[in-house]
Amino acid sequence: MVGGYWSGTSNVTWADGSKSTDKYTCVSTSQPTNAKIFDSHVICDGTNSQGTYSAVFGCQFTSKDMQSTGCVGGLTGRTGKYAGMGGTITFAGRGGTGSGTGTWSKPTN
Repeated sequence: MVGGYWSGTSNVTWADGSKSTDKYTCVSTSQPTNAKIFDSHVICDGTNSQGTYSAVFGCQFTSKDMQSTGCVGGLTGRTGKYAGMGGTITFAGRGGTGSGTGTWSKPTN
């Protein structure tokens, strides 16, 4: 098993065209070859001026050199405008850069 830790910023463009810069901190761990759905699991905590949230991903390496990855996961709102919200998220990238999509939904209860 191999793990990782990193932090940084991401530029977000919302459906209404507004933009934000989010700060994030992430940890990951590889999964055992005999008992896995994904090559790695990743959890990130994010923050911007409107609140905080967490993203949990399952990721697959998409290249033989293991530098490209594709991920799917869920979002959990923590504070601010995200409190009580959930959603889905995707990511694809190579060598530490990439892009993805996220969708937030209001709680039903």
